[in-house]
Parts: sequence; structure tokens; C-alpha cells
Amino acid sequence: IALDKKPPPPDDPEQSLRGRVLDLDGKPIAHAMVQPRMIYWKEPNGEPGGAGGQVEGMDAIAMTDRNGDFVVSYAKRTVTKWELEISARGYAGQYFKEIDQTNAATRLRLGPGATVRGRLLRAGSAVSGVQMLLTHGDRGMEFLGTEKIGTDSEGYFTFVNVPIVDMTPAPQYSGLDELFGPRNRWW
Repeated sequence: IALDKKPPPPDDPEQSLRGRVLDLDGKPIAHAMVQPRMIYWKEPNGEPGGAGGQVEGMDAIAMTDRNGDFVVSYAKRTVTKWELEISARGYAGQYFKEIDQTNAATRLRLGPGATVRGRLLRAGSAVSGVQMLLTHGDRGMEFLGTEKIGTDSEGYFTFVNVPIVDMTPAPQYSGLDELFGPRNRWW
């Protein structure tokens, strides 16, 4: 497999975000995955602008080095704020908003998450070898994905480091809260 070398960041430092991912004790987290989800800028007329998802000219992913440092860039214009999804082995992934150079070195912290355990039974007997899914209730930009794990020979399963999120539901999802519970839950 051959990969092209990642191009260097743009010359304009305001087109890149340099940050550091830390644990709750302030120690750097190596090999964390940093994914830009939204970027914001000011239009020439002063109005706010932005884009999310797979944006042409924006780095899709960065990995932290052994000091927890990373750089993500947008080659087309100056960025005022970033929204990032960050995950690392052994930590609960998190979604971060309102990130810029003033807080990217101190605010990006990951810690442990919740543990969800259960046992799958059918007619009182253990069901083994079944794939269990745990999916985040928010299906918008802040979607933290779906976790998958299989049941063991006794029907037990354990999800570890499930992110604990706190978010206000958007009006269009308020009816779903009655059916499935608040969006900050996992299904």
C-alpha cells in the first residue's frame, strides 16, 4: 500500500488549528483521532459562514503525536471556529464545539465513559454469538456513531467507554423523546 504524504499546512496560520488532546489529569493522549466536523468563517461582507461534513480543502482526519499535538487545516480560507470529534483507545469519544487557537491546547480533554452491560436471553436461555448495537440518539452533526459487540457463550455483552453527552434536543426531535428518550441517550 502506498500513501501520498500529507501536504504541509497552509502558510496562513489562521487556516489551521493546532491543538493538544489531554486526559483528565492533563497528560497528553497519543494516537487520538481528530476529525473536523464543522468549520466557521466570516464572509467578505462580515456575515458568518460555515460548512460541515466532507468539505473540499479541509483535512478529513488528523492523529495526535506522542505529545498529544495535532494540526488540521482548511486550505480555502481563514477559519474562526472548528467543531471536532475526537476519539482514542481507552477513552470515551467526545464532540467539541467553539474550538479556536485560544482553547485548542487546553479544552480538548478525554476521560472514561460509561459501561453498559447486559445479557441477551430468549425464553430464559442465553443467546450467544449475536451482534449487539449501541447507537447514539443524536443523528445530526454531533452523531457519535454506533458501537458493536457480540454476546459471549453465556449471552453477556459489555460496552466500555460509552461517551456521556449532554445536549439540548432540537425542536424537530422533541416528539422522538417521548418514544425513545432524550437525544443524549444511547439506543
